[in-house]
Amino acid sequence: MILELYIVIFIIMIGFFVLSYFLKNEIFWAITMLLSGFVMITSYNIEIIKETQIITLSYPYLMGVGLLFFVLSLILGIVDLFDKYSISTLER
Repeated sequence: MILELYIVIFIIMIGFFVLSYFLKNEIFWAITMLLSGFVMITSYNIEIIKETQIITLSYPYLMGVGLLFFVLSLILGIVDLFDKYSISTLER
């Protein structure tokens, strides 16, 4: 994946994360998880095109950042689902 496209997708993922945090919408959480999974997988093959050369780089720490956003969006999405349908896990 080209570096510039990777940065754009990463910014869109962060935007959806912030948007879903404030709007509490499950569809936005699902889109955030989808984009963070895409960011995780493509972080190991980022290409920089310079003149006639293609330089392939690997950024494993970006996979960790994508995993962090994936886990956060999964947990917060499930919490929003419980709040939406008034399911309380603390009541007996």
